[in-house]
Amino acid sequence: LLLAHARPGTMADANVALYNKTVEQYKDIQTELQGLVTQRTQYESQLNETGMCKEELEKLDEDTPVYKLIGPALVKQDPEEARANIKKRLAFIEGEMKRIEGAMAAKQAEMEVVRKQIGEMRAKIEAASGGGAGASEGRPAARKMMM
Repeated sequence: LLLAHARPGTMADANVALYNKTVEQYKDIQTELQGLVTQRTQYESQLNETGMCKEELEKLDEDTPVYKLIGPALVKQDPEEARANIKKRLAFIEGEMKRIEGAMAAKQAEMEVVRKQIGEMRAKIEAASGGGAGASEGRPAARKMMM
């Protein structure tokens, strides 16, 4: 929700400009948070796939051959090496998920701070405009504009 008013160059104009800038900052944070959610979803998918691979490797006998897909070719791989690679991959994915969840928590906290700022600014702007009645007193009334 952006605000606009009729008389540029006034203190209220500066308040509205700051308000609009803060709303844009909030939208940017939302976009960044959505990107983190997408990354987490991708890592969750990789974690599930790698976990299933680990389970299948654990079911195999020691003498069962293991093949790894490299490009279009299947290449024979030592079963112990395959298990070690899967273990490393799981650790990496879990670490990335923890990192992303921490970043998400930080972005959510940042969003909350900015949301509160927007509420306070909005209240000040509305109070300065007399809640819309200020136009009759010679002050420009703030009007709401939906995006």
